[in-house]
Amino acid sequence: MNLLVELFKQDLKINYNQNETEIFSDGANLWKGALAVGGKLILTQERLIFIPHIFNLGLGGKDEYLNLSEIDSANRVKTLQLIDNGLKIILSNERVLKFVVNYPAKWIEHLKKSNINILKV
Repeated sequence: MNLLVELFKQDLKINYNQNETEIFSDGANLWKGALAVGGKLILTQERLIFIPHIFNLGLGGKDEYLNLSEIDSANRVKTLQLIDNGLKIILSNERVLKFVVNYPAKWIEHLKKSNINILKV
C-alpha cells in the first residue's frame, strides 16, 4: 500500500512552453472507454494538459497536450448519467474527451475566460 501512495505523491512531469503559466489545475480522471485514468488536468493560457499518474501509464494513460485553438467547445456532463462532475471537451477534429473533475463549474468558468465556446446542457 505504501508503494501506491508514493506513486501518487510523485511530481508529474509537465512540459510547459516558454512563458506558459498555469491558470487552474486539479486532480481529474480521463475516461478511456470504461476505464477512468487518474491524473492532473491543467489549464494554461495556451493549452489544456492532462498528465496521468505514473500508476496509470500501464492502464492506457498518456499525456494529452491540447492547444486551446484545437478546442471547439466544452460543457458540463453527468458521469455515469448520475453525478454532475463531468467535463466534456470537443476538439475541432470532432474527438471528444470526457473528464471527471472536482469543480466542474470552476473549469467552465476558466475555459470561458479562455474564449472556449461553452455549450449549455
